[in-house]
Formats: sequence, C-alpha cells, structure tokens
Amino acid sequence: MVHDLKLRDMVKTPAGMKILIDSNVPPAAGLSSSSAFTVCSAITCAHANGILNKIPQQQLADLTVKAERMAGTACGGMD
Repeated sequence: MVHDLKLRDMVKTPAGMKILIDSNVPPAAGLSSSSAFTVCSAITCAHANGILNKIPQQQLADLTVKAERMAGTACGGMD
C-alpha cells in the first residue's frame, strides 16, 4: 500500500539495505518503543534513498503514525 504517490515517485529505484538496529529501549517498554522503531526505520529508509531532506518533518511524522496504525498499535501521534 502506498501512502503518498508523490513521495514514492521521488525514488526511481529503491536502495537495498542491510540494517542492524541496536537499542536501549526494552522490548514491550510501552510508550514510544514502537514509535522509536518506526521513526528510526522511516528516517533510515529516506536517508538511504536520498530523500530525507526533501520530506517535510510533519509529513514524515504523519507517515510514521499511519505505519504504526497499520501494524496494529493504537498510537496517537504524540509518541
């Protein structure tokens, strides 16, 4: 599912990535643990594809909230 066609069209060929995530946030820590992971993933993907500086911060925040809700969390966007 594509949330934003303009954003998708900014990337001609998506970059392949091998990612290792290391964190001090304990699993199932509650508030913000899934949000931290979602935001980190979004920023990493945008950076790897050369569009991080082309996305307004509010749009990036909105997209991460939508992604979390699709994953089944009841985030409110303030996490």
